[in-house]
Amino acid sequence: MSEAASLATDSVTRMLLASDGSTTRLLQAITGQPLTVLVDMQNEVRVATLPEEVRAVLGLRDGDAVVERRSRLLTPDRSVVSVNHVVLDPVALAGNGAPSRTVPIGVQLREHQVPQFREALDSGNGVWPLEGASTPCAFKAYVIHDARGGRTYVHESFNPRIVRPCRHHGVGSQPR
Repeated sequence: MSEAASLATDSVTRMLLASDGSTTRLLQAITGQPLTVLVDMQNEVRVATLPEEVRAVLGLRDGDAVVERRSRLLTPDRSVVSVNHVVLDPVALAGNGAPSRTVPIGVQLREHQVPQFREALDSGNGVWPLEGASTPCAFKAYVIHDARGGRTYVHESFNPRIVRPCRHHGVGSQPR
């Protein structure tokens, strides 16, 4: 790959990780295809079963009703574009209901005209969960704050064949 092509590909990754808008729309632009969601698991769970960082960022307490969802975004030929972990807090559940099993969460909020913004938590390189511990991938984590006061934690890992892992490391290279 030429240096110019490599820089352009790295730019796509950096823009995706830095964006505070719809990741689904950006992934559709990157792939040039419509994407659908495949929900692997969506259940009401006990707060104690969630990672501490998720509980903290959502301000959850034991006894809160939350929904945890694990899903994948797919191209029409069923190629996996991203693997997602989502947790909805009690206010998001009460105001927006349980997420659709056929529509990505951000798309569903937009369809219901729920104003929202995303608060970036972390991004960089992680491990692609579908191929073992040796395959790096780009990831981002954020909270969707909706106008009703609900918060939804989202962690997305991107297929390294579609979104290259971050090449540069150091201060300023990983948007936070």
